[in-house]
Amino acid sequence: MGSSGKQVVYVKWLDHAKTDGDPKELKPVVRHTIGWLVKETKEYVCVSADLSREPGGKKQVREYGFCIVKSLILDSWACSEQHLRARLG
Repeated sequence: MGSSGKQVVYVKWLDHAKTDGDPKELKPVVRHTIGWLVKETKEYVCVSADLSREPGGKKQVREYGFCIVKSLILDSWACSEQHLRARLG
């Protein structure tokens, strides 16, 4: 696997954006993701969980991820591939 030059991070947060179900029954849910940290401000982080590239890595085809408000983050850590293997098995 090639390197994108971006830091790999784990983030656990409260997600409050749900669009289906009875509104009276909705509540925040705990979500987890591992991906590339693509942007960070004082208020939020953007993590890309899926990066697609053309062969040779020339052009980005698709990027999928999350914008997470920092006050909703329950846990996070930056990691290397070795760190991921040790923490997640």
